[in-house]
Amino acid sequence: MAEVDRSAALPSTQISEPVDDGGPINEPGSDPDLPDPEPALEGPITDEPSSTSELTPEAAAMEQKVTTASGYNYANMAAYARKYAIHPNPVYIEYSKDCTNFISQALLAGGWKTTSGGILHRKDPDEWFFGAFQSTTSYARAGAHNWYWYATKYSHRTKILDNMFKMGIGDVLQIDFAEKSTGRPNGYINYTMMVTAWKNGEPYLSGHTNNVLNKPLTVIKFENKGANFYAHRT
Repeated sequence: MAEVDRSAALPSTQISEPVDDGGPINEPGSDPDLPDPEPALEGPITDEPSSTSELTPEAAAMEQKVTTASGYNYANMAAYARKYAIHPNPVYIEYSKDCTNFISQALLAGGWKTTSGGILHRKDPDEWFFGAFQSTTSYARAGAHNWYWYATKYSHRTKILDNMFKMGIGDVLQIDFAEKSTGRPNGYINYTMMVTAWKNGEPYLSGHTNNVLNKPLTVIKFENKGANFYAHRT
């Protein structure tokens, strides 16, 4: 197993890669448990989608953008994630740890295409497909660590941002939580969310497991001190 380079990663930016042991890590829906939440910042947290008038110019352009070159619709990704953030879509299987499965659904709604692999290839790092059962679902569809490697190495659909506050609508944030025993992340990604709104000069994100709609990035960062954050431009 590869060693974790703890000296290179900073909690507010992604400048190194997580551990890769050359094979599948997470059975779909089996991401490690979330840590106990720390107190949130004072002040109300909106659970309504932000309007275009509240967005920064860059974020407003991202929300309206439909990339003709790639065929991805970021507004559709975010709209799906907002709609099903609190109450999951009954069409899909729901896992007890559902964060990456949910974000994969939103990416599909925005134009991502599934791969053609079948059950014999579900553990392959270059396969991303949906099944009616856990046993027929690819690891990368619902395992946070596996999705990272699929997205960055095999999909040719994402790029890593050097700062998570550069994320726009439809972009994906992943978190490697600090372990309670050491206070440091261990190099294995635990959690996945999507940017679903921009307001007050920052991204707001939605996700599953601890189902949340439009949570400010500053609050997420505050609640996960010591974590490493991986920001993906989708």
